[in-house]
Amino acid sequence: MVTDSARRAHGAVFSVFLLAGLIIGAWVPQVPLAKDRLAVGPAVLGLGLLAIAAGAVFSMPFAGALINRFGSARITFFGGLLLAVGFLGP
Repeated sequence: MVTDSARRAHGAVFSVFLLAGLIIGAWVPQVPLAKDRLAVGPAVLGLGLLAIAAGAVFSMPFAGALINRFGSARITFFGGLLLAVGFLGP
């Protein structure tokens, strides 16, 4: 039997992955437009995209420490807000 808290947890995880996928899915098609508007070559664009990935890898240990201290629900909520603001800002 599935408990109510398990259903809520499943819904929360589903929602977070759905939202992140929608945000990234809306952003990725805009990369060529940003490349043209910024007038950069493929090497500079590649370095910029690599910097995004490197930043994610670098920040993961810090995210783990924050999750241990404050809990995954709180960090996921604030991380989602930062992600949304970061992509809506520019």
